[in-house]
This record gives sequence, C-alpha cells and structure tokens, in this order.
Amino acid sequence: MEIIPRIIVYHTNDVKRSEEFLTNNKYIIISEDLDWLGKGMYFWDNISNAKYWIQKKKKDYEEIMITESIIALDENLDLTDDSILIRIEELWKEFCIKEKETIDNINHNIYLKNPDINQITGKKLDFLFDYFELEKVYKTIKAIGVYPNKKENKFFYKSNLSYGHLTGSAKVIYCVKDYRKINSRKKEGVY
Repeated sequence: MEIIPRIIVYHTNDVKRSEEFLTNNKYIIISEDLDWLGKGMYFWDNISNAKYWIQKKKKDYEEIMITESIIALDENLDLTDDSILIRIEELWKEFCIKEKETIDNINHNIYLKNPDINQITGKKLDFLFDYFELEKVYKTIKAIGVYPNKKENKFFYKSNLSYGHLTGSAKVIYCVKDYRKINSRKKEGVY
C-alpha cells in the first residue's frame, strides 16, 4: 500500500469563482499572476496566511471566500529543496540554449527575447513545463515567498541579522496544476 503525502491548504478568492471551485471537482482557479509559480491554483499552508491575503483581494471584491482543501504531494516539484532548484536552473539554461539555436537557425539576426535568462520565475516555470512536458511528472509546486512589508512578530528575537534567523514574513505557497491533486474541497468562510 502506497502512502501519499497530503496537506491541508487554503485558497482565498472571490465568492463566484470559489463557489464554482466547491461544486465542480474538475475546476481549478487558474492564477493570472505569473510572477510566482506560473499557471495554476495557489494555496497557503495555514489559515492565517489565507486571511492575510484577504487584504490584497478586498480592494477588488466585495466579499472574499476562503476554501479549505487537501492536496496530494506525491508529484510535487519542491523548490525549497536546493538540489531540485539547481536542476530546474540547469533545465532553464538548457531550454534557453536550445531555443536560441532554433531561432538562430531561422534568422541569424534574431535573438530570443521572451524566454531569456532574466524572465520572471512564473514564466520560466511555464516555459519549462511546456517544453520538457514537466506536467507529466509534477502536478504541484511548493515554494517559499518572502513578504518584507508584513510586520514581523516580536516573538522572533534576532540578535544578529547576518546569521540565519526565524521569521514570520516567509510563507509556504503551493501551486496546483492538476485538479486531480485536490482531494477535498470545502468552504472555510466568507469575509
């Protein structure tokens, strides 16, 4: 019997899309923000982070819903793991070289402008998922985001910031690319 790792996660969005998410098991709310982990549905690993996100969404919507889900992590691209992150960076460089060669063979004066080394992370991941068909291997992505404008909790005392230290401004984020990795869906609340 295979044991599949799972985690309870939370999503913050407008009521209309959230209700569709709750009633249609094949529906995921695809993010339009490609700065982070590319196309997919974003989840927080705790309710406080989901409630924190309400501040960002409240300006666009009158009511915000938080949903609670359980996601399977058996096909997870863990970008908190340095060895995996190094391999993804190598794949990105390989992609850029191959794409530049393709463009150069068509027209020697054109340089690839879209997927160059300095693209934002979400676009890089989307290019890699398409080019190397990574969606066959990875259905979810895990990363850590830092929110420097979030007020730090004074419980974490830092005697020397040049060393590693605890912080409340870093948050675990999951991006789900395949609806089949969402094992349950329920309403947490409307705000």
